[in-house]
Amino acid sequence: MRGALYLLLLVTAFGSGCANYKATALPILQPEFAPYSEDHNDVTVACKAFSAYECKRYLGRNVLAKGYQPVQICIQNETKAYLLLSPQSLNVPLAPPEDVARYVHTSTVGRALIYGVPGLIIWPLLVPAVADGVGSSQANQKLDADYSSKGVNETVIQPYTTLNRIVFVPKSEFNGAFRLTLLDKETRGKLTYEVRLPAGG
Repeated sequence: MRGALYLLLLVTAFGSGCANYKATALPILQPEFAPYSEDHNDVTVACKAFSAYECKRYLGRNVLAKGYQPVQICIQNETKAYLLLSPQSLNVPLAPPEDVARYVHTSTVGRALIYGVPGLIIWPLLVPAVADGVGSSQANQKLDADYSSKGVNETVIQPYTTLNRIVFVPKSEFNGAFRLTLLDKETRGKLTYEVRLPAGG
């Protein structure tokens, strides 16, 4: 009886550590509170470099520890123009969101082995091994989708809307300064912002 109770407690304890992905939605970065903000012709850009705490809160993982500096970019377009934002809008190298996501994935195989190897001797541990393997895979899928939705791809900022995204700059390339250029799709005119930020981490 004691043996069965011990196994139950062991399985429960292991199961409570199952992989998951939880991240909060990005708040709109208000220009008056942003480390950097600038307005050109009623188009306001606000930027902020994430700290380790903000990485964990809004990205579910400390991507700073993996060598990437996330920078939040919030663009308020109070004009009739259609503005283009893309990774090429910044004059610093950016890591694609899907690449960063892969670097911070939970190791599905590794976590399954934690339970699976002891499970060859203590068979009830095979149950959390399977459950955690599935949970880890699902967490990684959620992470991929979230990073993709929060990251910058080629995007058109509609008139009178706000775009709120994140770019991932390799830490080795981040000194807090970069140029951001928005392109008017119709006139081909450009709006240029010289961003200066303190490092977040």
